[in-house]
Amino acid sequence: MDNLPSWAVTIAAIAVGISPGLAILSAGSIARLLYRVLGPRPKRAPGLGREPGREEPVGVAASQG
Repeated sequence: MDNLPSWAVTIAAIAVGISPGLAILSAGSIARLLYRVLGPRPKRAPGLGREPGREEPVGVAASQG
């Protein structure tokens, strides 16, 4: 580093000093993202959606003849 100009040494020193702080600040965001992507799936409540094997829509009476 003796052959580098002083402005390059200053930029390198600032980058080295800021890097751990940025890693700590971004760790929470990365952990939340990984939990949302890889975490447990929410269970669906029973009764929501369509029941399998039902021929007519709910609320419509079948014709009697």
